Amino acid sequence: MAPAQPAPTPPPPPVAKVDFYRHRFSADCMRAKALLDRKGVTYNEFIIDSDDESRQVMLQRSGGNDSVPQIFINGRAIGGTEQLEALDLAGQLDLILGEQPRDVHAEEAKAAQVSEEAPQSGVRGLFARFGRS
Repeated sequence: MAPAQPAPTPPPPPVAKVDFYRHRFSADCMRAKALLDRKGVTYNEFIIDSDDESRQVMLQRSGGNDSVPQIFINGRAIGGTEQLEALDLAGQLDLILGEQPRDVHAEEAKAAQVSEEAPQSGVRGLFARFGRS
C-alpha cells in the first residue's frame, strides 16, 4: 500500500490592490492605517502633505473629495476611515480584500476597443466616437 499523499494546500487568497492617500499626522488617517495593518493588508501609501502630484491623483480618483484618508481597493473608491470601519463591522471588508485585483486600465482599454468595434449610429454613436457619453 502506497503511503498517503498529503492533501494539496489551497492557493492563497488573492491579494487586493489597496491605495491609501493620507496626511502624516491626521488622527483619522492613523485609525485607518491601524485597521489595515491589523488586517495584514499590504497597501500603497501616499502621504499627500507636500506631494501635490499624489494629491491631484487622489482628487481625480475620488471625484474631487479632498478629505483624508481616501482609500481605494482594487480601483474602487471605499472612502475614508468611517466607511472602512463600517465595512469591517459589517463583515464586508474581508470579502472586498479577498477579491481578485482588477487591472482598471486594461478593463478601460478593452471597453474602448469593444465600443470602437461595435457599429454606432445616431447621436449616441457620434458622442461615443469622440469619447463623450
